Parts: sequence; structure tokens; C-alpha cells
Amino acid sequence: MIRGLYNAATSLITRQVQQENLSNNISNLNTPGYKKTNVLLKTFDDVLINRRESYADRINTSKVIGSMNSGVGVDGIKTDYSQGIITNTDRKLDFAINDNKYMFSVVNNSGETTLTRDGRFQVSGEGFLVDSQGRKVIGSNGSPIMLTNNHPTLDENGIIDNSVGRVGFMLTEINTDNGATIRQGGDLKLVKQGYIENANIDVAEVMTDLITVSRNYESSQRVFQQMDEILGKVVNEVGVVR
Repeated sequence: MIRGLYNAATSLITRQVQQENLSNNISNLNTPGYKKTNVLLKTFDDVLINRRESYADRINTSKVIGSMNSGVGVDGIKTDYSQGIITNTDRKLDFAINDNKYMFSVVNNSGETTLTRDGRFQVSGEGFLVDSQGRKVIGSNGSPIMLTNNHPTLDENGIIDNSVGRVGFMLTEINTDNGATIRQGGDLKLVKQGYIENANIDVAEVMTDLITVSRNYESSQRVFQQMDEILGKVVNEVGVVR
């Protein structure tokens, strides 16, 4: 009985994590380059249930009568790096990478280099090309890209014509299975100007998943309440029988 209560409780926690993850995906629906995340589930090790038989002339023995799953838990959160739909904007400072294995390299004010697929760039007051968070976009020469005006032109070779030093973007290749960096550098022709990559989220799929998870949460909640009521009766009623 305690095991049943435990299973219901772990299921509630798991469904809550799933709901929060789906809600986060929905909230980033309009974030260019956003990659959805999925909750990975795991089944706890099966536990053996033993049936004990007593014999008057021998010690107690145990016989295996089957297995019982001891609940479902969260195994981790995994990012889905699949390509999002690339949409034309005709904006000169919008850029998209037409390959899900590569990302733009950016550097913050602390000198920390990070990666992004969000190509909604702008020009800072100092003339640097920066992303929506103010991080400087790194060029293929390893330095932040500086522009001579606010209307850059990307040629057929992926080079920004009016950049200081005529450079392209520093593309970083990642392992799409775990997000780990493989190497810096990539085909500059993969970058498209005047486009942004939409979040790789299927609205209908996410809404369906959210409804399913919500129903599972409600079901686990009812089971938890029923188990709690049964335990209450055991303690308050059965326990007083002499």
C-alpha cells in the first residue's frame, strides 16, 4: 500500500516536470532559433514481491510471485536540435543557418563565448554586430564583427562586404545528440541573410502533449488521494481492532 502511495507521488512529480517543460516550450514559440526540450523518463528498477509461507515444522521461506514496477521518474531533459523553419524577413541584420549542426558564436562582456541560433542581430553604438542579448557576434577571424554601417551585405561566399576586415561568421559545429562542441569553423555559404529560423516547435503537437500530461496528472492525483484515504482508514479503524 505504501508502495502504491509512493508510485502515485513520483508520478505527480514527473507530470509536473513535464508540464513545466511543455509550458517553457510554448513560451518560446516566437523565439527565433529556439530548440525545444523533451523530458526523458525512466522506470525505476522492478522490485520483487515475495509471498511468505509458514510451516509448523520448518523455518519461513519466500517464493517469488511476480514483479511490480516501482514508478516512473525523470531521467533528464534533452534538447532537440532539429532544424526549424527558415522564414524570410528581408531585414539586412537577420541571419539564419541552413544546417542544424552549426551555431553562431557570440561573446559577452565578461569574455565568455557561448552559442546561439538566434540570428536577430543589430549594430551596437560602438559598431559591433550584436545579438538580441547584446553579446558580440564573433567573425571567422576569431574577433567580434565590426561593421562600417547598419546595412551589411552577405556575398555568395558568406563574407560580409562592409565588415571591417571582410569576414564571415564564426560557425561552431555541435553534436546534435548532446549539444557538445565538435569544432569551430564551417561552410560560410550555409548562412542566409534576410532570414530567421523559427523555433522547432509544432504547436498542435505541444498542445496535444500538454492535454495528455494534464490528464495523467489528474489521474495520479486521484490515485494519491484514494491511497491516502485508505491509509487513513487503516490507521484509524483497522488499527483499533483488538
